[in-house]
Amino acid sequence: VFFLIRYCSEAATIDTEHFRIIFREQIYNITFIDNVKYQNKTIKLRAALEKR
Repeated sequence: VFFLIRYCSEAATIDTEHFRIIFREQIYNITFIDNVKYQNKTIKLRAALEKR
């Protein structure tokens, strides 16, 4: 699953160890972070659904 978010200074600090995504009452673990083309406009997050 991919999430595409706008770049901002707060989003630039996201890492895979300390952050997770909650979307539609589901929890996703971030597995990869991509600053798209290093343009500081969007960040693409690859995430996996957490098994409960």
